[in-house]
Amino acid sequence: MTVEKALLTPIGGGRGVYRAVVNALNHLRNIGVRRIIARMTVTKLTDIYEDVTHLLSLGFNYVHWQLNVIWTDKWDVRTWANNNYLPGIKKLVSLFLKNAEEVEY
Repeated sequence: MTVEKALLTPIGGGRGVYRAVVNALNHLRNIGVRRIIARMTVTKLTDIYEDVTHLLSLGFNYVHWQLNVIWTDKWDVRTWANNNYLPGIKKLVSLFLKNAEEVEY
């Protein structure tokens, strides 16, 4: 876990949430659940590529997110999207396409 993730988890979910999520993920895997979806809120502090790939590396099959652009104080979403979010989405698309090419049918 990066320092950023250690800092973001208490802000978004409270102390101990990260560990609880990882424990729940492991429990679900141990009882045979095969498809597990992570949900996250994306803020101006989020690096979408890093955070999504981190959740996938933990063992989540899918990651769903929502942008936090109306529930907090106003911030410069356009600049953030152009400089951070959209480049991260492009990297995720590239990763998806690379992995799709490697799948054997």
